[in-house]
Amino acid sequence: MGGYRKNPNWDWEDAAVGLVVVIAVIIIAVIVTIIILLTTELVRIYRERAREGSEMRRFLWTALAGLLLCWGVAGVLMAIPATLPIGLTLGAWSFLAFVIAVEIADWRASKAAAAHLLTFTDATLPDVLRPWPDAA
Repeated sequence: MGGYRKNPNWDWEDAAVGLVVVIAVIIIAVIVTIIILLTTELVRIYRERAREGSEMRRFLWTALAGLLLCWGVAGVLMAIPATLPIGLTLGAWSFLAFVIAVEIADWRASKAAAAHLLTFTDATLPDVLRPWPDAA
């Protein structure tokens, strides 16, 4: 009778540890992916909106300075064991506030830029056939 034979060296604990490792790797991969996406989006916004002569320039650089200041305070708080949770909370919430502020600034700037674009009803044949301006 040839049936399933359990390997005597295999335990449920080994399977549970393997499952925990796989789940941890997946969670870390998701977190790293989110960080990469956020960073590339923030870099895009700063390249596009924080250049010289831009309306949002001062706001974006002030938001970045505020984030770095909050992270400095959070670092000092995390160095003291009694205030570690406060430092972690301050660091995380300040990053969230920074991302929200930058995204709102980008949304407002793109909304203002879209108001200057031609609509289909305003476009004429010469407007459509004119060469594209350089993006750089």
